Amino acid sequence: MLSGCRGVRLRVCADGRTEALVPPVPRGRVRPGTPGRRAGAGLSGRAVNRYRGLMAPPYRCRMDDFFPPPRPRDEEPIEETGFDRVPWEGAPEDIIGGIVPLERVLARNDHLAIVATQAVAYADGVEIRLRLRARRRPGMSREEWALVSRGIWGYDDDPWQVAEAEAAAAQGRHPDGLLRFGVRFADGSVVTTVDERDDEDEWPGQRPDRPVLSLNEEGGGSSGENIDSEYALWLWPLPPPQLFELAVKWPLLGVDLTFTPLDGAEIAAAAARARPFWDD
Repeated sequence: MLSGCRGVRLRVCADGRTEALVPPVPRGRVRPGTPGRRAGAGLSGRAVNRYRGLMAPPYRCRMDDFFPPPRPRDEEPIEETGFDRVPWEGAPEDIIGGIVPLERVLARNDHLAIVATQAVAYADGVEIRLRLRARRRPGMSREEWALVSRGIWGYDDDPWQVAEAEAAAAQGRHPDGLLRFGVRFADGSVVTTVDERDDEDEWPGQRPDRPVLSLNEEGGGSSGENIDSEYALWLWPLPPPQLFELAVKWPLLGVDLTFTPLDGAEIAAAAARARPFWDD
């Protein structure tokens, strides 16, 4: 015997069904001077009638039939069309990349730090993981901190951001609030996150005839006085096994153009360690 909700007792039948056993209304002698109340019942006459109405015959029900079954669905399942990965758009999802610890501070001032934490190398490119940390320094006004927050989160529908971007476009320049990265190779060639391709609106588009560098936001959060955000840079193809430089610039938050050297040979060695998650 099991105990159900509100004192209802349950019984498991031989066939596996569960039944609710509803006890009869308690009987007893009527207390003197208290019409409608019975000794030991604890219910008024009105409550007894309500009890009887709620638990009218049949007094037992099959609990497994209480909830109606789902309606049959006539709709045909929707076939989702998958997208074949193209290597210049991002890192592969079925490969364990070789890791190179970086721990390089790319830029830092009294309210912002940008750090390259590690490089994850694959046969066809390298993903550089970034961490951005901002703080509200002592004495920073609410307006100054709001400017930092807006710059990091970069809401596309922020009227201030939109107006600033439109003004910059009219002057033929990038808005100061745009976080931008670039790579300068040993031969002097450059690729940046603000490079544009003629087929950007097409998928997958033509295979680019030059390197591609893209920036993707991975997530983040804020505690009110601090902001923590993570990004990933995807560089395609894998850079040559030579020293190259990673550049960053963010005028709105006081980051001038800064270069940090990275070892392409270490990244190439890590790419050789990349392997599938599964062997099949």
